[in-house]
Amino acid sequence: MRRVMRICGAVILGLFGLGFLWSAGVDAYRNETLRHGAMEADAAVVDIRHPDQIRYRFDVEAEQRTYHYTGRWLFIPAWVQVPELAFAEAQATGHLRILYLPSNPHVNQPAALRLRHPWESLGPWLLAVLMFFLAGRLVFRR
Repeated sequence: MRRVMRICGAVILGLFGLGFLWSAGVDAYRNETLRHGAMEADAAVVDIRHPDQIRYRFDVEAEQRTYHYTGRWLFIPAWVQVPELAFAEAQATGHLRILYLPSNPHVNQPAALRLRHPWESLGPWLLAVLMFFLAGRLVFRR
């Protein structure tokens, strides 16, 4: 029974590790690709909620398709928190300047947000390593 509990705990920790790994990888990918090939566009504000959170959509000229901010998931429309000044402007005009990757418009973010350096994603990477280490300790413990 104890072995089954340890294995269940290891599976749960492994799943958390995969989640941290996914999150860190998508974040690093998004920031690096936007840093080296982003285009700027005007997005329409779809919804606003306080404190300073926005949902937006935009169209890419070459395609007949609408894209949204998706954050770390890259496929589910999400809320994005913007600086107070950008929020006030978006609330007043209904528009927001964004950066997007022409080869993959799912990779986008408000232009007012700072692009992070890859080292700033180190926390989730280290958490993933810790989760995998702890899962391994549970499985191979006597």
